[in-house]
Amino acid sequence: MKIYSKNNVLVEAEKRIHRLFDDFENVVVGFSGGKDSTICLNLTLKIAEERGRLPLKVLWVDQESEWQGTADYCESVFADKRIEPWWFQMPMKWYNNVSSHSKYIYIWEEGKKHMRERSPISIKENTYLDFGFHELFEKIFKVHFPDQKSCYVSGVRTEESPKRMMSLTSALTYEDIT
Repeated sequence: MKIYSKNNVLVEAEKRIHRLFDDFENVVVGFSGGKDSTICLNLTLKIAEERGRLPLKVLWVDQESEWQGTADYCESVFADKRIEPWWFQMPMKWYNNVSSHSKYIYIWEEGKKHMRERSPISIKENTYLDFGFHELFEKIFKVHFPDQKSCYVSGVRTEESPKRMMSLTSALTYEDIT
């Protein structure tokens, strides 16, 4: 069910982001170089700057097979001095949903030729887990912020997927906010 407000989406988003900075020691923006994450990044960066909470932590799990334009854009974002880059270009193993021949896909596999060069500023060693994508984010937070209240900001277009809509609106994701 949609709940309509007198405020527009921008005002409501800014209110929520301000609240995150009130409630959390660490605010980390998930970034992919796409439209949704770029909007979240820019809104959160604006508020972090207003509140003196720079540099802003920005996390990108680079899947190696990214478009070159996306990689170039992400690199330019990470060059911004207001940002603390968490650019992961590390060996990972995930389920391969695009092949009937191979159950797993290996990303940034050691000893293999890569689709493009790794960045000098990226994190290249996987000290988090052997397998999994979604589990990776939780593990990163447990390793880096074990005793700190931390949150992850990400952009998702729920119109593209009923499953996404349900995951974000059927239960509370943080206190009273869905």
